[in-house]
Amino acid sequence: IRLTVSLGEMPSQKTIPQLVGKSLSAARKQLGLLGVKRIEVTYEENEKLLPKTVMKQNLPVGEVITDRTEIELQVSKDVEQNKEE
Repeated sequence: IRLTVSLGEMPSQKTIPQLVGKSLSAARKQLGLLGVKRIEVTYEENEKLLPKTVMKQNLPVGEVITDRTEIELQVSKDVEQNKEE
């Protein structure tokens, strides 16, 4: 007699997605669905991109997300805007 015991599916790891080029709201939504709660946003003037477009992310695509994951996003803003939102 052969008996095989399954422990269920292996837990899948959540990883950092590509956020560059997405809107800030879409990036926040995607990160929220992945459980990332610590999101730091800095703004930089950029006349070539629509306002609130992610230009840079500090974590590489594919990095494993933990409960301590903190991501920094650099986001475009209009040249005329003076204060960060």
